[in-house]
Amino acid sequence: MSKFCMYCGKALEEGAVCDCQQPVQQPASVQQPVYQQPVQVAPAKPSPIGEAFKNMWPFIKSYFTNPKEAVLNGAKKELILSIIFSSIFAIAFIIGKLLSVADTALVVEGMRMSIPIIQILLAGIIDAALWIGLSTLVLFVVAKICGGNVDFKEAFTAVGLQTFVPAALVILSGLCAFIDTAFASYIYNLAIIIWTVTMALDIINYLGSVTDAGKKFIATLAAIGIAIGLFTFISGRLDRWIAESIKFKSISYEDDLGDYADAFADALDDFDF
Repeated sequence: MSKFCMYCGKALEEGAVCDCQQPVQQPASVQQPVYQQPVQVAPAKPSPIGEAFKNMWPFIKSYFTNPKEAVLNGAKKELILSIIFSSIFAIAFIIGKLLSVADTALVVEGMRMSIPIIQILLAGIIDAALWIGLSTLVLFVVAKICGGNVDFKEAFTAVGLQTFVPAALVILSGLCAFIDTAFASYIYNLAIIIWTVTMALDIINYLGSVTDAGKKFIATLAAIGIAIGLFTFISGRLDRWIAESIKFKSISYEDDLGDYADAFADALDDFDF
């Protein structure tokens, strides 16, 4: 026997309970959103190399404004930038030697010249390593002798940061060799002078507390003289090695015709008749 709900009058089966008084559930589409704590995403940390390239131009500007402060501050934190400058410096030596050899090829007319690429690459890298290594050693040793406060890593960083100016002059020297060899030599000597001045200034910057001026002067002069003497001697031997590796061959019409004949014969061998 059916019965009816006393509230809404709906017909109910035996034992059934009417749902007219039950709370109505909202569809999922209209349910209230649940608040969630936003996830904090840490900003991406720039790579050391990217940071070094970012600091390159600010360092160059500060170097021409206040070189002492730029080098002293950069030597403590710009090791990657120093390595980048040192690498550019090595490339500059390679380019300079390559341009000088190319200039020789233009001067010697009527001759076919082989360019010793391997010797040029090795000589350029050794020259740059000598320049930077001797400068670092001079700064480190003189500073230790005179009681200055600098470690080898800081000395290397300070030297490497200052190679961008000589690098530009070395490349310029190679380019000027096409115009005037004597002028190119002046530009290269200017790079050597700048190297000498920067070595002396680095030593002075790191020996501010040394009171014995005579000891500082003698040690600085002796160390720089030895460094320049070693570099000039070894670099000269490397240039001679490159020059001795260059091979010349006379160019004649007979040689050219012989080359064309050989090439034509090789081309015919590739065809099957």
